[in-house]
Amino acid sequence: MSDGRTLLVLTQRYDATADFVVAELAARDRPVFRCDPGDFPQTLTLVALWGEGWHGSLRQPGRPEAAGLDWRTDYDSLSYSVVTVPDPVREAVRRLLARLRLRFGALDFIVTPHDEWIFLEINPNGQWAWLQDATGLPIAAAIADALTKETT
Repeated sequence: MSDGRTLLVLTQRYDATADFVVAELAARDRPVFRCDPGDFPQTLTLVALWGEGWHGSLRQPGRPEAAGLDWRTDYDSLSYSVVTVPDPVREAVRRLLARLRLRFGALDFIVTPHDEWIFLEINPNGQWAWLQDATGLPIAAAIADALTKETT
C-alpha cells in the first residue's frame, strides 16, 4: 500500500480467500508473512501498565488440532496459566509504552516451542476482564493504581 497503511489478513486453516489475498500482495511486492499454525501452539496476552503492573497469561487450546488457530472460535477449550515475563520482553514493552505515551496496553504474543516471544500487536484499549476472571490476577486494581499514580 503506497499510503503507508498496514494490511492484516486474519485467516483460519485452509482459507482459500486468504490465499488469493496473500498471492495478490506478493505479486505487488508487498511483504507477506505466512506461518503454519502448528508452529505456534501457545499464544500469550500480556496486560502491561505504566510502572509495575505486569500480568501475563498463557493461553493454550484444549484440543491439539486447534493449536495456532483463532482462539476466539472455541473459548470453552482454552486454559490459562500465569507466566513470568522475561526481563528483555519487560524492557521492550516498557519502551513501547513510553514511546506510544500509553499507561496501559494489552499485548498479544506468540510463544514458540523454544520459549521465544514474538510480538503481534498492542491494544491501547484492549479487553482484560476475561483474563482477570480466568486467572484471579488483580488487573482492575493494578489499572486503578496506574491511573491514579503521579507521573514525572
